[in-house]
Amino acid sequence: MKFVDIVTVTGADDSTDIKQLLALAKDFPHVEFGILLSKDHMGHTRFPSSEWLGRFIDEAADQNLNISGHLCGAWVRDLLKGSWPHQHLNGIHPKFTAPGVFKRWQINTHGTPHKTKHEAVVGIVQYLQGLNQTVIFQYDNVNTLALLKAKEAGCANIATLYDLSHGAGVLPATWPAPLPGIRCGYAGGLTPENAAGQLAKLENLVGDTTVWIDAETWLRSHDGLIFDLKKVRAFLTAAQPFVKTAP
Repeated sequence: MKFVDIVTVTGADDSTDIKQLLALAKDFPHVEFGILLSKDHMGHTRFPSSEWLGRFIDEAADQNLNISGHLCGAWVRDLLKGSWPHQHLNGIHPKFTAPGVFKRWQINTHGTPHKTKHEAVVGIVQYLQGLNQTVIFQYDNVNTLALLKAKEAGCANIATLYDLSHGAGVLPATWPAPLPGIRCGYAGGLTPENAAGQLAKLENLVGDTTVWIDAETWLRSHDGLIFDLKKVRAFLTAAQPFVKTAP
């Protein structure tokens, strides 16, 4: 059964050739590039610099790619207090938060408790819904109330990512079942070598539900310094038999 509609590969940075990324998107139309965004770490490993991001958006803006922005650190804290950092992001590139560029925004809480102004967060989610952009909350059993408040408010553009290792790249003993009525993704320890076997397990779990998967840690080489496009291609190839074709 084909039950995956998006395969997210996260961690492209300044070590990554943008034209090779675009070539991957042509070969694997279901790929989503997860871009890690941090005000304090731009230009470090896994976090592209503002210069790289500007070139990437210039190349990608008119190609209808699947791109998600994974907010980390101070930008997560700001958002959960009710401040959407669009001015900072648009300072990097004027199209950064425009409709059709980043289609999804992920809030990387990584299991750390955050002070959250839920009404303000719901307001941001509703604003992004007007731009046809999805907000992904990590289901971490710590900050999950923000997701539930957005669902109670009727937000249709919410999703949740299960990563029981909180970004550490550790495969769980078992995968949790999808949440009723909320789009779900799965991450944590997925590799090019185990993707097919783990997707077979998820296939038995999710039934008729469509989900996405996300890999990051095990797509890198040279002690984690390089986002390895050979590993990315191998991962996408391993997942291919489980991917739904677009209608």
